[in-house]
Amino acid sequence: MVYYRQELCEIFSRLETMREPLEKVADGTATYNSLTWNLRGDFASSTDVVEHIRKLSIPCKYRSTQPLLVLHEPGRFQSEPELNKRLDNIFTPEKNTFLVNSSGTGKTRLLYEGLCKHWGLFFTAAVDTFGLGSVDVQSVVNQRLPYDRYFTAVLNDEDATSDSGPVLANIALAYRRFSETLLARLLVFKLYIEIVAKGEIQEVHKRRWLLAQLQPYFTNGSDVFAVLQTTIRTSRVTDALLIDCITQCIEDIMNLFRRHSPGSHFFVVLDEANAASERLGFAFRSVHGPHPVLKEIIKTWQSHLHTMSSTMVVAGTWIPNVHFQEDNWKEWRWTSSTGAFDNFEDQRAYILKYMPRDLAFSASGQHLLHRMWVWLRGRHRMTAAFITIMLVDGFRSPHYLLNRYIQMFTDFWPSDGGEFIRAESPRSCSELDGIPMGQLERINPLRVNMQHLLFKHLIADYRFTPPLFHEIGWVTTAFGRFSDDAMTCVSVDESLVLIAVAQWLLEESYLAPDLDHFISSRSFADETLSYDMDYVAFAVALCFRRPRIVSEVLSFPTITPPNWASQRAHLVALRREGENVIEDTIEYSPEKPSQLVFYTSISSAVLDWLKDSHGVPFCMHTREATATLYFILELEDSARICLSLRVISNSEDEDHEESAAIRTAVNEMTPLGLLKEVRRAKIIESVAYAFSGRCF
Repeated sequence: MVYYRQELCEIFSRLETMREPLEKVADGTATYNSLTWNLRGDFASSTDVVEHIRKLSIPCKYRSTQPLLVLHEPGRFQSEPELNKRLDNIFTPEKNTFLVNSSGTGKTRLLYEGLCKHWGLFFTAAVDTFGLGSVDVQSVVNQRLPYDRYFTAVLNDEDATSDSGPVLANIALAYRRFSETLLARLLVFKLYIEIVAKGEIQEVHKRRWLLAQLQPYFTNGSDVFAVLQTTIRTSRVTDALLIDCITQCIEDIMNLFRRHSPGSHFFVVLDEANAASERLGFAFRSVHGPHPVLKEIIKTWQSHLHTMSSTMVVAGTWIPNVHFQEDNWKEWRWTSSTGAFDNFEDQRAYILKYMPRDLAFSASGQHLLHRMWVWLRGRHRMTAAFITIMLVDGFRSPHYLLNRYIQMFTDFWPSDGGEFIRAESPRSCSELDGIPMGQLERINPLRVNMQHLLFKHLIADYRFTPPLFHEIGWVTTAFGRFSDDAMTCVSVDESLVLIAVAQWLLEESYLAPDLDHFISSRSFADETLSYDMDYVAFAVALCFRRPRIVSEVLSFPTITPPNWASQRAHLVALRREGENVIEDTIEYSPEKPSQLVFYTSISSAVLDWLKDSHGVPFCMHTREATATLYFILELEDSARICLSLRVISNSEDEDHEESAAIRTAVNEMTPLGLLKEVRRAKIIESVAYAFSGRCF
């Protein structure tokens, strides 16, 4: 047998030192997850809170550290139909999967849960802030490869071909290092399976194996996988023997599965793949161009695992699909199926698991649940991180802590805590890192489109119907998240993110409604036409929030200003209550925004708005490559003027052709022009009613 080769003696001697600790892992007594986090009595509002937290049995890494909610109740998702369905979508035996979504969306917890349900290996390209996972892959990516004397991190121009000596040497070295990493993990896993197979293999053994991989310090406090990886690296094992050893180990594992756990499917998971997708991008090449070290990791492991009934799941915030376009990658699935707290009841159920009953059903607790929905809805980590803060403080000043949490993330102190804030004592909590705003400074289009989005929130009711985007840059920069399972729709709708960005833009003077800034930035907008008209609506609302002389705001460069232009006017919205027309004067304030614009692409909907605007003063009608903005001003003499504005692009044609285009555009903006597109008799019959007493 290959294991008895002399060159492997040191490796198996090291492995044997892990037998006894692994036996304790198997019976559930050795991993740090056996430590339960408990609140000190002097940190709680009552002894009942201390007892409540004790019963939760939340794990911690060390006795003095914070609770690890990410490891609380591992395997729970299998008992919840929707979450179990999500697991099955990600962990499918038929195809390898790329799981991509923004930071904090719950990818890592889904990977943990998948490996509580299935046998597998868990790797991470970057150990997270909780210190969970082995550093084996991270050390190769960040140290072992780039600092190896035989590795060329940046290739010369003459070597930048797929078959050049330095490229082939880089690929060979990467293959060697990641093969060593895989073998170390497989050997420990084989030993673990041999131990549990002495009795009856149970579902709990999958969870304990996962926890051993997340907290691999169960021998003498060292990372057992990294230690064994180093032993393999420093041994005199040849490449051929290394491959033979991996092949033999996989065969032994499959035999153990066939005898003791028939039908089991094996998964190999790589988390934080974005860390590897951003490293050593100039060191590797194929005929399709350069690619990062991530591709070499996957290629290496797949070359060994193809004989095994196994599937890979690779997760991260950014995995450029441009590097995976060859035919052999087409069978990989791409998904963003993480879910979010987009439903109040789902978030509430999660919070109530941790909140003491007396608090949960008090007036303060009910208001706190409402506030947490308003401020923390969206990605899961926003809610979980605040629950951790409340746990550590013993639920003593939850409303104050929520304000403090929001302030740390956004630099904004909210005012919706009311009497509950005043009844609580100030508390401190651990510092929180928000989204790095320097990205907005570096990426002009991102900043401009974020400004446009904030305009949308100021002028339209987007609280429950957020805009969707299709640019993955929103996800990789953490400002947005995929809101579907197919990586096609991006939501930028979370309160903490929007407030944080607005605060930053205000500090940097990027958000002021300044015309020069608007003109200079509009070329970066994804939707220039909408950006133009949204800005116009915002500007008109600000101009007419107090009575203004019309000609001071609107110019008439080609005609004599009408008499009514010399009158003062204010912006109004008309609505009907029965047969009565009710007029609402619009005194818009960005500090207390309300819906300003009704958006439609249907001409008949414009006529419906003219009948009854429901208090919304602007209607934007988009049609092909044009957008028309309608609004009503009431003059000093009580007459009402319905105005329609459209942006006309500069034409390179002759003046008379441009004038004709303008006349056509003006005609299309009139009620008669709208009616040319409306064929239903009922609409036509209602024209007189729609405009009755409104525009004259």
